[in-house]
Amino acid sequence: MDSDRNHIKATCRTPRGGVIEIDILDLSEAGCLIDKRMISMAEGERVLIKMGNLSFLPANVLWIEEDEAGLSFEQPLYGPVIEHLMGQLSGS
Repeated sequence: MDSDRNHIKATCRTPRGGVIEIDILDLSEAGCLIDKRMISMAEGERVLIKMGNLSFLPANVLWIEEDEAGLSFEQPLYGPVIEHLMGQLSGS
């Protein structure tokens, strides 16, 4: 990940009980792109993602490529929530 690349700090909980801070590189209502270098995960796995003051959100690992992974949220995020979280990107 580029050091000047914007990101949102989040927490990820894996099925094996691991809990680690991750960087969300891109975010949409349907899912997110994460830097997965600090966490072990597999395609098809269900993880929990916590961003800001939101509750843990269930997500599924859709794909993994090198140091990044694409996750799909089980329930889409609402537009205003995305706007709030994206506001953190400009402040990173």
